[in-house]
Amino acid sequence: MIENKIVENGLLKELLSNSGSSFARELLMKLDKDQLIELFLSMDDKPKEIKIPVSIFTRDLSVFESVVKFLIDNRKIRNTDVAKQLNKSQQCIWVTHRNAEKKHPSSLKIKDSVYDIPLSVLGSKKLSVLESVVFYLKEIHGLRLSEIAKLLSRDQRTIWTVYKRANEKK
Repeated sequence: MIENKIVENGLLKELLSNSGSSFARELLMKLDKDQLIELFLSMDDKPKEIKIPVSIFTRDLSVFESVVKFLIDNRKIRNTDVAKQLNKSQQCIWVTHRNAEKKHPSSLKIKDSVYDIPLSVLGSKKLSVLESVVFYLKEIHGLRLSEIAKLLSRDQRTIWTVYKRANEKK
């Protein structure tokens, strides 16, 4: 009985410490112990897929440079792991990151966005990173090409060309 209480208290502390907002804490406090245990057990231990926020894309950097800079600088992922995820060589990632640092030495500003791109989408052998991003935003989120152009800080005609090329490759 005492061991169960210790486990329950530990679960509650763990859940409360992982919930950032006071609103979430209030909701958790309203759950009974069985609901808390069920919630805790339902939480995945699997690492969540990395999402690339569209707010990182600037005119200063190419889309590929922005992605590499975000993954290495903001997410602190090693070059070798970035290379594996994007199906590129380590040297390609290193050079791309170095070039991105020269063009944009400050860190990338990240804002909340409805349109985050899963990293797994960008590792295509057929499509470039820009083609993958444009195709994903158009096909999955149903955005207009003009909206995609604004999100990526690119010209609408460029986005049209890239989307057309991606469609031909698919």
